[in-house]
Amino acid sequence: MNSSAATELSGSVQNIEALIRELRIAIITTVAEDGMLHTRPLAVQRHPTLDQLWFFTAADSAKAEEIGSTHEVSLGFFDPKYERYVAISGTAQILHDVAKAQELWNPWVEVWFPGGPTDPMVRLVQVTPHRAEYWDGRSHRMSVLYQVAQVALDGRSGRPEGGHPKMKLPL
Repeated sequence: MNSSAATELSGSVQNIEALIRELRIAIITTVAEDGMLHTRPLAVQRHPTLDQLWFFTAADSAKAEEIGSTHEVSLGFFDPKYERYVAISGTAQILHDVAKAQELWNPWVEVWFPGGPTDPMVRLVQVTPHRAEYWDGRSHRMSVLYQVAQVALDGRSGRPEGGHPKMKLPL
């Protein structure tokens, strides 16, 4: 990989991590026992990176059971107002790690677990991303509008070129 490609990927990683920090709520999809996909919202915890993403869950939750048997998950982060989106595929595991729970603990989590980070029901979902993609709709829309204008002026037909950053992780 040349240095400009590495710089571009590094910038993409930073953009994705910043967007995840800003949006905070993921839609996580797991595979249920019957093979059906099961999707629900979940708040990402402090300092998310594309190395590891952390979430809280209950020991007896469906997501804990589903991740326990099928580790592959999908995460989506959405900002429809500014047309920004992130999709992540990765491997999840359920952990009972009191020290990590204390490190990540915040008042929002306490609503779900009033017993604090030592509550025996507290579990962590650790997601290790393997693939990430993101879309910045406004900049993409401007690019497509420019291409449409070029096609109209040149009198040729064609499909606007699209694209968005995609990466396999770890880099």
